[in-house]
Amino acid sequence: MPTTTPSLPFELIEAIAGNITGDNAASTTFRAMAEVCTTWASTGQSRLFRTIRRRVSRIARLVEVLYHDEGRRHIARVFGYTQTLWIWGHGAEDAQSAVELIPMEIIPLLLSKLPNLRTLDLGRFPFRKAALARRPPMIVDVLNDGSAIAEHHAARGHGQFVLDRVRVDYTDYEESSFLHFVAFLNLFAEISALEVCKAAFRDDFFGGEPRETIESVAATRGAEVVSVGVTIRTLTLQDLEWITGDVAVLSLLVRNPSAVAALTSLRLTGMQSYQFAQFEVLCDLMPHLACVLTELEFGISEEAGTPRWPLKWDETVPRLSSVLSLQSLTLHIHAGDVWATSMANNNRLWTRVVSLLTHLPPHVTHIHLVISGRLQDFITQFRACDLEGPGNRLLDDFLIGMERLQSVIVDMTFNSFNSVFVVDPQVMVQQALRKTSLKGILFIR
Repeated sequence: MPTTTPSLPFELIEAIAGNITGDNAASTTFRAMAEVCTTWASTGQSRLFRTIRRRVSRIARLVEVLYHDEGRRHIARVFGYTQTLWIWGHGAEDAQSAVELIPMEIIPLLLSKLPNLRTLDLGRFPFRKAALARRPPMIVDVLNDGSAIAEHHAARGHGQFVLDRVRVDYTDYEESSFLHFVAFLNLFAEISALEVCKAAFRDDFFGGEPRETIESVAATRGAEVVSVGVTIRTLTLQDLEWITGDVAVLSLLVRNPSAVAALTSLRLTGMQSYQFAQFEVLCDLMPHLACVLTELEFGISEEAGTPRWPLKWDETVPRLSSVLSLQSLTLHIHAGDVWATSMANNNRLWTRVVSLLTHLPPHVTHIHLVISGRLQDFITQFRACDLEGPGNRLLDDFLIGMERLQSVIVDMTFNSFNSVFVVDPQVMVQQALRKTSLKGILFIR
């Protein structure tokens, strides 16, 4: 009597696939699973196509597969498994490819063929509008195709895409156009988590204030040019070495408050110098986030002691108190900007910190202070605060009066130590905030 080998249960096949690790090994294994037998095919294909990684120079081929090969019945099915699309570039070759091969119009064309995509990661990929003549024939064919171009215009006009995470890394492409970034945002109806890295938009804002430039563009070219319809739920601006990038993005959101009507988290991270233009536009955004924002992270540096800060500080910092929903604040404090040491009033950094913290809304539960820079400068700044008035005593009383406050964490990392300063900075802070420490909510590391 003929016998057959029983098939493994589907759950067991999935469990085996779930334990395969390592990008290269996993890719090879899942490819084998997809090709070896029908029973294993769906599991292998779903894992193999879950994440698509392509260099900028290979995007043209991906477009060709998605559009010119779509007559093959399985193409649409296997790309239906795709949840993450990661396009990355590196070096001059990919930079040239991005200019010649990858117009921004390709992005909605790609997204429209990946119906279950949740994450889009553009690493070192400067989307921009390129002349049609510079596009390779296969991309020209796609854009000239009636149905494809209809999809493109629909996507561009209505913001149809909804993604969990979008990351745009401008490393090596700081000159990319700000208006192209606005157009990119308008491809989406909703982005749960948006992360923008290394943006500067230098060509757009060189020599001018981003906020003034954006208003000028709106006045001369129409407000719709700097209007966005996307809903953003969390926003991270990371490693912005020039202030123009984050000031431009935040100014755009001030102009378009509906985009942040559901924003719960806002983070500005990875910067060494924080200037007043950043703080001012951040505070201007706060009233639009009054009932939704729960997590805020930004920084303040020794530039706070320069003459412009005292002039506008008193009218700017109270806007922080309008965010009644705020629960968590992470504040980066950088003491010791070399260029600021000769400025007038440069000993007012910690005074600004105290002023900022005492303007927090009453329902904050967690405060995290990340202090860096030069130890000598921090000690000088800290002591100068008490010389001007109640200073740290005022802060101590304010902190213990916050009924919902559960923790004040202070992390210190200094890049130099001068033996002249024998004071332990941790002890100095603990003594200054004695009541907060006795309450058991002060943690210094």
